[in-house]
Amino acid sequence: MNFKFVVAATILVVAMMLIYQTVEEKVDAAFIVANAVAKTACTCVFVAQRPLEACRQDDPPGFSIARAWVVEPAASDVAAELPGVSTSVMWAVRGRAFYRPDLGCQLE
Repeated sequence: MNFKFVVAATILVVAMMLIYQTVEEKVDAAFIVANAVAKTACTCVFVAQRPLEACRQDDPPGFSIARAWVVEPAASDVAAELPGVSTSVMWAVRGRAFYRPDLGCQLE
C-alpha cells in the first residue's frame, strides 16, 4: 500500500471528525437559543403582558440571532392550537413555546 495514500487518508479522517464535532456543537447551541428565546418571549408576552418588541430588547447577548413571532390560534378553530411564540435560527432550527393559562408557558 502506498504510504502517501495512508497518510492522506488519515489526515482527511481526522479533519472530518473535527469539522463534524464543531458543526454538531453549533447546531446544539442553535437549538438551545431557539428554545430559550421561545420560552422567554412567551412568558414575557403572555404572562407579563408586554409587546414582543419590548421583550426582545431585554434579551441577553446571543439571543438576537433568533427570530421570534407570536402565534395566535385561528378564530375559527380555537381548540386546534394554543397561543405561543415560535422562533427560528437561520431558518433551520426552530423552537416553540405554548401558553396555557393554568400552567404558563411550556416548550413544545
